[in-house]
Amino acid sequence: MAILLKSFPRAPIKDWFVPFIFGDWYLEGLFTYTGFARSMELWKKVGPTTRFSQLIVSTLTKLFSLSLLLLFILIIHVNLPLVFSSGPYNLLERESNQCLNNFWQTIFLQNNHPKDIDNLCLIHFWSVSAETQLLLVIVILVFLYKRYPKIGLTCNLITSITSLLYIGYFYYNYQYPAHIFSAGDDESFSSIENFATSVYLSTMSHLWMYSSTALFTYLIMNDYVPTINKIPICKKINENLVAFGFSLFLIQPIYHNLIQPYQNQLILAIYVVVFRVICLIFWFFVASRNSDKSNQVSAENIEKNGFLKQNESTNHQEINQKKSIDLEKEEKQLKFYSIVATILKSTYCVHVTVITIILNSLRHQIVTFGDMFTFVLLQLTTCIIGGLLFHFFILGPFTSIFVSMKKEKKIKTN
Repeated sequence: MAILLKSFPRAPIKDWFVPFIFGDWYLEGLFTYTGFARSMELWKKVGPTTRFSQLIVSTLTKLFSLSLLLLFILIIHVNLPLVFSSGPYNLLERESNQCLNNFWQTIFLQNNHPKDIDNLCLIHFWSVSAETQLLLVIVILVFLYKRYPKIGLTCNLITSITSLLYIGYFYYNYQYPAHIFSAGDDESFSSIENFATSVYLSTMSHLWMYSSTALFTYLIMNDYVPTINKIPICKKINENLVAFGFSLFLIQPIYHNLIQPYQNQLILAIYVVVFRVICLIFWFFVASRNSDKSNQVSAENIEKNGFLKQNESTNHQEINQKKSIDLEKEEKQLKFYSIVATILKSTYCVHVTVITIILNSLRHQIVTFGDMFTFVLLQLTTCIIGGLLFHFFILGPFTSIFVSMKKEKKIKTN
């Protein structure tokens, strides 16, 4: 990626492309989504008789299956030089050697702690590694919420607040840039790589967001959202959430022009903490919007049921027909979303491998916007095709085997 960016005009990248494509606030949204999804899944799974040991065994089984999947991807990536010819930058040989020398980091989900960027293998799985290392935090917090809510809430608040204070302390001591692309004109790719490996890829840099998703789940599942929305400022944020989200794009340019030239250690520490609190507020209301929709649907169902009981003379055939049409629409939507999710998941697994092959085929520099557009379009197309092939031949059969094994275990236990 550094080779590609260096071959493209620097000014458009630094001034326009990078701040919008690599905005910190919505990159953290990835951890919000995964943490919230895991919290909701565990919330439904943990019942009155669920033991903590069962959750640990289930979590370890998922991690084991993920390691096996990464092993298959690693085998493909390492053997690329045997299939494709070498390019001008010898990317395939370099990538293959990196993975051979550091394969254990990928298989054991530790490739978000490299000594330098040249030691990274399958760099796109750094977020997966960070998430798996934080997964046990979600398991413990959700279990406490379902068994001992007050203790769970106390532990969750301590974890989130402490991790935010750690971020402030870390920036106060080492004075890293507040954002990955927030330094001045002398910012080089080597310093960006240093920031990524030293700060952004580390697990502790994302504990504040990931642990807060368990708190989001607790507040949503216990119907605290309407009470929170009664607070005037919270009500305004919720009503103008789209505008609030777009305004987050302006924070980084404002910091770069108005705060950074006059900052000291303390101002930097305060800024990075306040920025993350603003991100937490935004993503909480995004998550609460989903709860509002689900509550609205359930309320409509209650009204319909009450109406049917009070009006027995209603044409039941028309109502049943309408329900069947609605169910068909929902099924079609679910099928469409599941297909899109499957394609995106498979594409994510192999997109770095596919991009490496495409970059290896480059024989000239990219110097115009037209060349960049054509190149990006080629990458998107080949990544999707590679994702489909990966799903049909590896991910699909792999998932089917594990699903069938789970069904057999359930049958034996019953």
